[in-house]
Amino acid sequence: MVTVIVSFGMSCGEPDSAGIYTDVYHFRDWITENSCPLGTQSVWTLLLLMLLVTGIS
Repeated sequence: MVTVIVSFGMSCGEPDSAGIYTDVYHFRDWITENSCPLGTQSVWTLLLLMLLVTGIS
């Protein structure tokens, strides 16, 4: 199951700021085949995803 694919960096997406980006286009078929529909993910997985996205530690 694919839970999350991330990109990161200081001031991610800002001009003159280095960052690491995930290029998922090449893997789109694999991602589609191996991703779970949202309704089948556990509450804990969704909570972890929200924490990662919002940066709460």
